[in-house]
Amino acid sequence: MSETAWAAGFFEGEGSISLDRSRVTHRVKLNVNQVDAEPLRRFAAWAGVGAIHTRPGRGAWQMQHVWYATGQPAADV
Repeated sequence: MSETAWAAGFFEGEGSISLDRSRVTHRVKLNVNQVDAEPLRRFAAWAGVGAIHTRPGRGAWQMQHVWYATGQPAADV
């Protein structure tokens, strides 16, 4: 399987797309949340854009890793 096919399937299953709208601009936002950071590192390497940050766990929720990209780099992905 090609890396592009893997990335497309991974994002389709785990990712989300939203639009941040203001009076002046509209920005595309992409993100993927995972408990395991390794698939996010692989996706980020494929995409070549974005950043990964970590959200601490709270209560019954586990720590999560989040890859995100916004604006034109996100639209290019």
